[in-house]
Amino acid sequence: MNKTQVLSNLKRHWHLLLYPIFFLAASPIMEALNHPIGQVRDLAINLDDLIPFVPQFVLIYHSWMPSLLLLAVGFLLFAIKKNEKSGNLRQSADILFYRRYCLALIFGQAYAHLTFPFFQTFVTRHPFDQAPVNIFEQLVSLTYKVDNPYCGFPSIHVLTSCLAIFFVMRSSFKKIYRYLIALHFSLIIASTLLIKQHVFWDLPGGLLYAILGYLSLPFAEKLADRVEMLFTRRRKPS
Repeated sequence: MNKTQVLSNLKRHWHLLLYPIFFLAASPIMEALNHPIGQVRDLAINLDDLIPFVPQFVLIYHSWMPSLLLLAVGFLLFAIKKNEKSGNLRQSADILFYRRYCLALIFGQAYAHLTFPFFQTFVTRHPFDQAPVNIFEQLVSLTYKVDNPYCGFPSIHVLTSCLAIFFVMRSSFKKIYRYLIALHFSLIIASTLLIKQHVFWDLPGGLLYAILGYLSLPFAEKLADRVEMLFTRRRKPS
């Protein structure tokens, strides 16, 4: 199947792109909650003081959302290319795998959004005693200005990166790609600490919420089936 055929098939099954789009559209909810609400807790521990500030990781930190979305598109294109001739693309194992990845992201993020108003935390950022001296420090400083430090636990960066690692390691991608993608998301997790956007306890919190997102998949898939019927009931089965 050539690129033209893949794009044509993607156009026919356009509704499948609504999953990553919905995840992306819901992401700004965190920023709406990212201000003091009730009691604000500081979860920093001595370990956080030992973690170095490495501003170069700001580039990896900001690769987070594009990486999540590109992985979703990769799963979808792989499924279309592999299963188009099966006659039942929507129910293929690869499409269901792609959908489970997206649903786990959506539900994990939703649980985090529900937590923030009731468990607000504060992250002490790197103190810029002097003006930033290079482009990396300037980007970190800009990140601090546009992103308030009140929605630390759980880290959504960590939550979604853990899910990305989990799913890519169980995908049908070539082994080298699986390991490279997993390494990249591992570096994203590390970046949350190395540019002082999160404290240590935000990481296990993110892992916990990733598990909650994954455990919600039986319910999430039933809900997704009902929603998909709204887009496919007038179409012939693929």
